[in-house]
Amino acid sequence: ESYEEAPLPNGESSYWLTLKFPLIMSSGKKFIAGTAINITDHKRAEEELQRSQANLKALIENTDDLVFSVDKDTKLITFNESTAKIWGAMFGITLQPGMAAHRQAPGEYGKLWDGFFKRALSGEKFSVERSAMVENELRHFDFSFNPIINNDNIEGVAVLSRDITERKYAQEVLMEANAQLHHANEVLEQANDLKMELLSIAAHDMKNPLGGILGISQLLETGKEDTAIVMQFSSLIRQSAQQMLDIVSALLDTAMIESGKITLHEDSVNLYTLLQNIIESNTQQALKKGQTIQLQPESDAFVWADITRIREVFDNLISNAIKYSPHGANTIIRLLKTKNKIRVEVQDEGPGISEKEIPKLFGRFQRLSTVPTGGESSTGLGLSIVKKLLELHNGEVWAESKGTGFGTTFIVELPAFKTKK
Repeated sequence: ESYEEAPLPNGESSYWLTLKFPLIMSSGKKFIAGTAINITDHKRAEEELQRSQANLKALIENTDDLVFSVDKDTKLITFNESTAKIWGAMFGITLQPGMAAHRQAPGEYGKLWDGFFKRALSGEKFSVERSAMVENELRHFDFSFNPIINNDNIEGVAVLSRDITERKYAQEVLMEANAQLHHANEVLEQANDLKMELLSIAAHDMKNPLGGILGISQLLETGKEDTAIVMQFSSLIRQSAQQMLDIVSALLDTAMIESGKITLHEDSVNLYTLLQNIIESNTQQALKKGQTIQLQPESDAFVWADITRIREVFDNLISNAIKYSPHGANTIIRLLKTKNKIRVEVQDEGPGISEKEIPKLFGRFQRLSTVPTGGESSTGLGLSIVKKLLELHNGEVWAESKGTGFGTTFIVELPAFKTKK
């Protein structure tokens, strides 16, 4: 038996399997007999298979992906250089055919991989993502498990793994960018909603005082009113103008705070002195309603604040106490000090606030059941501005009330500022 190559007219070769054997005739004469089988197609298929195997081997050996296989006992059959390198970097293991390398890994890693191989040996194809430290860097891998099937029998598992670290990082960057974009869109939507609310409030709340001014001006144009009536009309015009100014100021403050454009000019502020000044400026309004304002106790208390903005906070709370309290009521302001906090309580004798309305107090444009007792105006923005300004000063504000008919106490806390003695 031998293999022979024969040239063809086209320059290619044909391959033959020849069989030669002795043949002895009855006469005793000896011959050599033989036969030849054309195996050209078989030979070419074999060469193509060898080339394919060589190409596949080169591809597997030169890829950065991890490629390896195990038998039914989860022992290594084949693995490429990338597999050996990564496993060595991860666990300090030198891979050898026939070893169950995953069982030499630390911790629960071996049990985890036993579970993966068990699933694949049951005929399941699946992929998992795992992370591991490789040379002091967290890397992410995608593992694809495929059962090796021969004649309907599962003989092992082939595993292909790809380093997806860069893809994971790109996904995280994209997710972060999407989150920032989503947040920016929300901010824009909120800004647009705020703009529409401000325009609505401005149009609604300024309509009445403007209408009043227009009506008074028409009466004055007749020239028939005496000096006393003119003075009275002038007072009404001033009150309407002040009301519009308050609305515009509140709207501007709200817009500045919400847009983050407000700037604080902070310094040491003596709250006792500041509260005295605010009480003095509100005394005339309190006297009109027969009310009194008390400040307890007489003691200096310093905070680090923007005096203009912090004045706005307490002026709002004290003027509200006057505005919502009945004739003859008393407003008590307590100035209390702890080791790290300055606490101011503004207690009124107004109608109180129901439990269900307290959470709404510091929202924008809130219209609650309580109304001013002397016909005073309200923008619905004051307490929301108070809350935002205090947050800018690392302070807080809340309200306490036992319910309707028991008055309300507004409590402000600010970080104490220690002055040099």
